[in-house]
Amino acid sequence: MFRMNLILKKAYYTTGYFNIGVELVKKYINKKSGTCKFKINGILFEKKYSTANEEGQIRVYGNQELYNFFQDNFKMNMMIEIEFLKFD
Repeated sequence: MFRMNLILKKAYYTTGYFNIGVELVKKYINKKSGTCKFKINGILFEKKYSTANEEGQIRVYGNQELYNFFQDNFKMNMMIEIEFLKFD
């Protein structure tokens, strides 16, 4: 579907969520909420998402699982690649 790079700034790194920018949302995502599947470092995740703000960003809620994954595998401010596979 699409890939994006994400810098694990403090908010993302310490909470386990992240946002998808408006440009990618407009191009690839047709719904305001649902479930998405994505891979980071070959690990598959399936998480809920919804509109994050008035600008139209989407927030992916990784919760404890993604928080733990970030903490165990990366350092704050590292750039990671996310491969999105599906949005339902």
